[in-house]
Amino acid sequence: MLPLLTQVRNTVAQHSPKSVLVLADYEGAEINHKVEMKIKEVLALDRPFVKKAAWLGTEHIPRAIVDNFSFFSWRETATFKSREEALEWLVGE
Repeated sequence: MLPLLTQVRNTVAQHSPKSVLVLADYEGAEINHKVEMKIKEVLALDRPFVKKAAWLGTEHIPRAIVDNFSFFSWRETATFKSREEALEWLVGE
């Protein structure tokens, strides 16, 4: 996940402020300490560019870690059980 997170950070930073809609799918992802720290870094650095963010597959991640991610992003991130629900929420107003 580390190279992917770097790519996400670089891609998001190329957009206008508050213009990016993010759908993060953590289904099957293994979050070790290095990955957790990188996610927090990316969430903090992409803050100016993200309008809304939706997460999938967080059920297997300890709640304290998910809450910590929300803290570092300084935004409320909605979690969903299906991709369809997440996408509908992202594009809705």
